[in-house]
Amino acid sequence: MDAYRSKNWKVFPAEVFRLDNHTCTMCGRSAALGGLVLQVHHKRYLPGHKPWEYPYDLCSTMCKGCHAAEHGIVAPRVGWTHCGWDDLGGLDGECELCGNEIRYVFDLAIRRLDFAVPETWNVRPLVSEKVGPVMRPELIPRFEHGDYLALGSKTRPDAWAQWLKTHPSAHRPTEIRYYDSHSLIVEAASAGLGVALSPLVLAVDDVERGSLAAPAGFDPDGSHYGLIWLGSNELQGVEFELAEWLQAQFSHLAPRFDELVR
Repeated sequence: MDAYRSKNWKVFPAEVFRLDNHTCTMCGRSAALGGLVLQVHHKRYLPGHKPWEYPYDLCSTMCKGCHAAEHGIVAPRVGWTHCGWDDLGGLDGECELCGNEIRYVFDLAIRRLDFAVPETWNVRPLVSEKVGPVMRPELIPRFEHGDYLALGSKTRPDAWAQWLKTHPSAHRPTEIRYYDSHSLIVEAASAGLGVALSPLVLAVDDVERGSLAAPAGFDPDGSHYGLIWLGSNELQGVEFELAEWLQAQFSHLAPRFDELVR
């Protein structure tokens, strides 16, 4: 019998959805809006385990579209800055995480370098990271008095604790709520849902426009963004030209960054 038709499986997703507040952890959409199909994503696969035998912390709630993107069936929309891909034309590839068939292979991307990059990838640092709390301007009084919801990324679950440690005069939040990526917490902050501890590179445009405020400024955190790719150690052709262009763009952004850094 197909494991996903088992009575045990019918019970398991309901608990995963409850733990994630019936919300896609990638795009932030809620099932309460109606018409959204939620699925359980297994973050990594455990040989010999049935789908419902996983610890809940190895599972997350995703909408059908984000789940397909996570496994390369369709192109991902969030979490990576896309620079290029190979469309295999069908499910002719294999996911490095779970072994499932995939269609898209992504071979050039911008990624934070504060977590492990597979040895088969090459890395070219682009810009140093700086982070700070950003919020709608009307939330500044609540931030300054400790009456605010903090928004954090699951990729850096200790970021708020580290920031508060280096800013002892800052008031602690009433709660920290985690999303799957930094891009999502910046979107949530822009919607007025709380205060996001954001990378400067993601928030600089909104801060300069005034739609987001950064009353505490931004501080270097010792990490970097980099361009990563598969294959030859040296980029060639259009990939090389793209890398050079990106490096120039970040160089042009440096003066804007410096004005916002404490």
